[in-house]
Amino acid sequence: MSATAKAAAVAAKPAVAAKPAVTPPPQAKTWGAAGAATTLVVYDTTNTWGWLGELYAIGGGNLATHFGQVTAEPVADYVSGQVNSYTTTIYTSAPPTTSRSRRPSSTTCCPPPIP
Repeated sequence: MSATAKAAAVAAKPAVAAKPAVTPPPQAKTWGAAGAATTLVVYDTTNTWGWLGELYAIGGGNLATHFGQVTAEPVADYVSGQVNSYTTTIYTSAPPTTSRSRRPSSTTCCPPPIP
């Protein structure tokens, strides 16, 4: 095989991202096939709606698996420098309150509805 053919064969192979330099904590979950990108998804679980943070992380992680492997973990388990081991990072959290509790009272907000 000529040098040109070898170079073309190497260029045709998709790049596979390297393994993380910082080992993720044992609580971290990794899924998806190896690919050109690696994604770290960190999610907040600290408030009343914290359980939604994990669901949002799963959804965002599933989208990221189109490009490569994903590792998800709670932000409380994040290890300093871990972000440098990934090509992409996603942070997600649930809203701090529900939209109902943020709504101003009717006496300060709006005129009454038109009948």
